[in-house]
Amino acid sequence: MGSGAVPGAKRIHSANHLASILKLPVELLRHVATSLDVEPRVHYRFITKPKRAGGSREIAMPRRQIRRIQQRIRSRIFSRFKFPDAMRGGVKGSRLIDHAAVHAGKSVVVNLDIRECFPSTSAARVARMFSQELLCYREPRFLLTRLTTAKGSVPQGGVTSMDVV
Repeated sequence: MGSGAVPGAKRIHSANHLASILKLPVELLRHVATSLDVEPRVHYRFITKPKRAGGSREIAMPRRQIRRIQQRIRSRIFSRFKFPDAMRGGVKGSRLIDHAAVHAGKSVVVNLDIRECFPSTSAARVARMFSQELLCYREPRFLLTRLTTAKGSVPQGGVTSMDVV
């Protein structure tokens, strides 16, 4: 995402406001956010998978509680924003053929792959996105950042990972 507020973004001014948007208890959000910092394995199952080109990648499979919270963040916050037609990667219901069709017949098509995209997207960068683009004040920014990152970066495999990179 670029700089500046996302069109349609509504300021999230407090933890209670965030809890009301997500329809979850504020105590639950605070507890999970702080426990992720102490022991992420309580909320994720980490597995290592080999890459086709060699090496390996860590996949963070969200456990029930964090998965439920991330699903709420996705459905009640991120789903309010419409992505440009040219941005279809990772969009639910989108197929590779749909993505290719948008670019068919164009004189120039740029295809980029960001190396280590998820682990290289830091929690600090995610916090800036929540602050600058989604207009979150301090505590909701802290909670949303902790609830969508693990071990200091965006987890590959998280429900909201494609939304925050």
